Order: sequence, then C-alpha cells, then structure tokens
Amino acid sequence: NTEQRIAIKGYLMRRISVMQGKTPQSYRILLTNLYEMFPETLNRAQLKRIKDYATIVLDFWQHEKFIKGYKLVKKKGKDHAIDIDP
Repeated sequence: NTEQRIAIKGYLMRRISVMQGKTPQSYRILLTNLYEMFPETLNRAQLKRIKDYATIVLDFWQHEKFIKGYKLVKKKGKDHAIDIDP
C-alpha cells in the first residue's frame, strides 16, 4: 500500500459510507474528484493508474458484499464517473 492507494481507498470508503447512510447522497463519484486529490499526477498513465486501482478496490468490495455493484459512466467517449449501487 502506498500513500496514494490508501488515500483512494479512504476517499471511496467515506463516499460509500455516506451513500449507505440515512442522508440522501448522490451515488455518483466523479473521477475528477479522485484525480484532484493528487495534483502532482497530471500525465495520462498516472490518471489511468488511479482509475484502475479504484475499480480494483470496488471489485473487491463488491465481492465482499460491501457494495452491490458499480458502473463506469462515460462522457464523450471517456470515463467520467463511477455510479455506485450501495
């Protein structure tokens, strides 16, 4: 685990926990919000690595029944957001 990976897991955990709470919350996580956590990562390969790791974490959480599922949302042919099914 690197600091970057811990930060990604923490962000996803906080957002999903709020979604599962009583207060209404959007089930969409914008990828730009994930990318903004790491202003030093500006090249395409590093941004792809962040998105890929987020999907690995979500796959694991889906397998462990923490979430029901998720779906990548595209906008203009590019991945834009992640819709969570808590």
